[in-house]
Amino acid sequence: MPPGGGAIACPSEWPVRIRPDWVCEIVSPRHEKQDLVDKPRVLHAAEVPHYWVVDPEERILLVHRWSRDGYIVVQRATGERIRAEPFEAIEFHVGLLFGQDSED
Repeated sequence: MPPGGGAIACPSEWPVRIRPDWVCEIVSPRHEKQDLVDKPRVLHAAEVPHYWVVDPEERILLVHRWSRDGYIVVQRATGERIRAEPFEAIEFHVGLLFGQDSED
C-alpha cells in the first residue's frame, strides 16, 4: 500500500498519463523500427529513467539509462548472470529470457 494507506489504482485512461520508472520492450519481428526507434523517442521525451530492450532474435538484453541527450546503454548481456538497474538487488540469468537453462 502507498503511504497514507490507500489502495494503488491502475491507470484507466488512454494514453496512460503516469510515467513509469522502468519499461521493458520485447522486439517484435517486422516491428523493429517501431520498437527500436519510435518507442524509445517517446519514452525519452517522457523521461522514463530505465528502459530495457529484449531482442529474442539476437538473444540479447540491452539496459538503457535516461540522459538529457538520449538513452545510454549501460549494460549488454546475453547468457550470463547479471544485476541490472533499476533492479540491482536481484541477480538473474539472462538466458532464461530466451528459454536457456540457467546452467548453460
